[in-house]
Amino acid sequence: MTQATSSKDMANTSLVTSFKASLLPVIEKERELWLDMVGLMNEGELSVRGGKATIEAVNAETGALPTIAVSSVQYFQSASVVLVKVAGANEAPLKALLNVTIQGTRKLGKKRFAELVDVATSFGKLAKVVSEAPDKEKTRSPKVEGVEALIVALLEALEAEDFGGIIENVEGAEALAKQLGACVKHSKQVKTPNHPSISKAS
Repeated sequence: MTQATSSKDMANTSLVTSFKASLLPVIEKERELWLDMVGLMNEGELSVRGGKATIEAVNAETGALPTIAVSSVQYFQSASVVLVKVAGANEAPLKALLNVTIQGTRKLGKKRFAELVDVATSFGKLAKVVSEAPDKEKTRSPKVEGVEALIVALLEALEAEDFGGIIENVEGAEALAKQLGACVKHSKQVKTPNHPSISKAS
């Protein structure tokens, strides 16, 4: 059974048409496109996947956009929060706004960066904190194999910055979630002190 693709996951043809018809300089047109996309995303009318498709459509029909890239779409809503909450962010170039959001999220994590945005007194100071923050170190986990290794790999993939939250194989994901749920339940029972298998071993 093939699941129908929602309109919010497809390129927004209205935005593409408006961008092509605008007579504004490309930098201004791009900022206007970004604001329109953020508005639709905040309203639930456009998904990250649909945003990526929209940028791809604009690039295909008018040439590559100078600032916003397909890989930056998942940061759009966080950048819009910076725009609204932080003094001076509205005057910053879109490139700087997105860069601070992307680097801040990568270096500090989504939660910590959001906390900084809440207390930031100016965009310049926020940008300075992000610039001076060290790159996030990747921790090395002990080597695991089999199902345990696949679970670790899956968790890392789900938390990856380029994962937009859209799974193509929905049926497979549902079956996996069901089977994992059963395994987790069984594992918890086996680890219970009064479980028969543990009682016999002791």
